[in-house]
Amino acid sequence: MNATGPRTPATDRTALRGYLRELGIDVWVRRDRRHPEGSDGAGHAKEEQAPVDRTEPTPVFDIRGFRTGRVLTLFDASLRPHRRFFLDVAMAMNGWRSDRREDVRFDWPQPLSAGGGEEAAGRAFRAFVAAQSGDGGRILAVGQTVAGLLGEEPPGPVLAVDQVVHGADRRELWRRVRNLA
Repeated sequence: MNATGPRTPATDRTALRGYLRELGIDVWVRRDRRHPEGSDGAGHAKEEQAPVDRTEPTPVFDIRGFRTGRVLTLFDASLRPHRRFFLDVAMAMNGWRSDRREDVRFDWPQPLSAGGGEEAAGRAFRAFVAAQSGDGGRILAVGQTVAGLLGEEPPGPVLAVDQVVHGADRRELWRRVRNLA
């Protein structure tokens, strides 16, 4: 028993809502349309139902890559085994000027993020890419997830590759590398 009466789940929820309001957090409570006061007609407080979460599920992924010279290369997990091939592509995009490589990684959801759906992940990813690629940097996006997160307006020139290419398709890839440079 506390100073205002017995402690019940209903009083705990009321106190919690007041605390959250004081913090500036909106609190939504489902109301019964037949009894707008929230009672069951007999003077007893009704059990409140938790609000339904209609946000889209939070995507979970980690994107790894490397930066060499002015080129930032980012991989879908399924294409990481072909990293050596894409290192050659990145080196060609950089004009074979740098052999120093720095690994980078982007994880979602991030520890301090509020979650969110794919749109929030895309915004965070584009900000990460802009910070990593710098001014005048080029981006080698390897895989559909990376290309999808970059969106319609990536933070720099992008060469998107969906898969490892072989034979005649490699000539087309090298042509695209030359045109981007």
